[in-house]
Amino acid sequence: MRHPHFYHHLAKEINNHCSGMIITDCYSQEKHCVILRCESSDGKAIAHIEWSMIPAEPMVYLKEGIQRANRNSADVFPYIIGRRIVACTKHPTDRIVFLQLTGAMIVGHFFGGSNTSLFILDDQHHVIDFLKKSPFAIGEMYVPILSNVPQLDEIPKDVCLIDALSKASNCGAVYAHEIIARWNGENRPLREDMLLGELNEKECEVLHGIQEDVLTESLNSATAFVLRMNSGNIILSAIHLHGEKEAVWIGHSWSEAVRRYKGMLSKESRLIRLKKQIDHELRHRREILEKHIHHLSDIKTSHKRIEESQKIAQLLLAMPYPSLRVQDENIILSEDDMTFTIPVQKGKTYAEHAEHYFKKSKRAKERDEEKRMLLPTYTTQLQSIIEKQIALPELTDIKQLEEMLRALKEIGSKSESKNLPSSPFRVFVLSNAFTLYVGRNAQNNDQLTGKFAKPNDLWMHARGVSGSHAILRGPKDIPKMILEEAAGITAYYSQSRKGSFVPVAYALKKYIRKPKGAGPGSVLMEREEVILAEPKLPKGSIDS
Repeated sequence: MRHPHFYHHLAKEINNHCSGMIITDCYSQEKHCVILRCESSDGKAIAHIEWSMIPAEPMVYLKEGIQRANRNSADVFPYIIGRRIVACTKHPTDRIVFLQLTGAMIVGHFFGGSNTSLFILDDQHHVIDFLKKSPFAIGEMYVPILSNVPQLDEIPKDVCLIDALSKASNCGAVYAHEIIARWNGENRPLREDMLLGELNEKECEVLHGIQEDVLTESLNSATAFVLRMNSGNIILSAIHLHGEKEAVWIGHSWSEAVRRYKGMLSKESRLIRLKKQIDHELRHRREILEKHIHHLSDIKTSHKRIEESQKIAQLLLAMPYPSLRVQDENIILSEDDMTFTIPVQKGKTYAEHAEHYFKKSKRAKERDEEKRMLLPTYTTQLQSIIEKQIALPELTDIKQLEEMLRALKEIGSKSESKNLPSSPFRVFVLSNAFTLYVGRNAQNNDQLTGKFAKPNDLWMHARGVSGSHAILRGPKDIPKMILEEAAGITAYYSQSRKGSFVPVAYALKKYIRKPKGAGPGSVLMEREEVILAEPKLPKGSIDS
């Protein structure tokens, strides 16, 4: 809430506290903010006035416990240094505050949004400097305009009641709600959406009287309130309100009320950002876990795949001459209404092809058993995620939320992909010394290889098929176990993911180049080496 009365009280407080003081410093160390350091003539009293011209919540108030930063601060408005504060007043009708100095004046327009401005006038009221922007050009004379503030009986009768009360006498929406609440305590109920013309003359007089009472009470108040409304919003007020849920702070310092209010807004903003991050992380992880649990629970499809490999192997052994080497490019096998077309491994016999499919069936069965061992772990993790989603809306402790966010990034083993918001790549920590970065798509591959990778990083890619680029970063000497694990992850993120063993090409990044005009993800490779790897992720990892 930025009711004009609150600026009246702030200006009055600054006037009482700072009149007669001399401005000794004027600087900015935050965007849209100016701080005046003032001293009494004997140097015994010091005060700081902050002009916070932030578009959403512009304020001017006394600030305590402030010290100028050694860095990131800049001198502003040198013209006013050494001048004495004469008075601080508010414009009669608008949210404008004047700080009158000897030979100069500071004017703050607190209208909000792009109309918020702070500027300096000389002794002839000409604009000589400004912060952010000024409604007047440099050298132009400043003439404050008295706005035409309508009274309730001047508002058109076809305006809804809540809007009419808000506009009348600069009452504002919060006090308009308060007026209706006070009316409904003693008279026939009013609806906010009813038209002003639905009230008779006597009712309009009573309503006008309530409005005058509210505004007088607000203007003459000696107490500042920071209120949390039933809607959840936090507002500044000069009076108690019917719509308040609780009075968060009550005191006699209007500047202290602003400081408390700004602190609470900052905390609320931090709370919202944290909850948004956590909610995004929880949704992402829940989606991945549900996909994995569904996949691991699909026993029928898994058995069908294993039985298919076994059937192909049996049909190959049933060929008339299984010891003959296959000459065709493909082998076509049929039984009943089933037909299989399988690629030929050059130079191998039908029996050797059958042995390959028997082994493939056995490996698939073993992999399925290994994966199903992870099912309880995934189920437990999913339950934990759901519990956190249920509890999240009610959490208000920032430290607890920060800890929850950290914990979410550590779910699973140390080899789990750590997809931090700051990293666009999949990241696998393979050991204390080696980390593998894997691209997500063609454009991401370009970013990984062209911008992120260093010359002596190891570049990897599944050979002969589309897939993700991978960068292995670590010491020069790479243990065979690390190379095989990295190659397996690289093969997993390729079109050969379902293969038994996949050739993975690798070379130092400095031998990888992108041809001119090539499409996203396309590169040329020199000094290529190849390793065969089984496509798989480290145990406990979640595919993302």
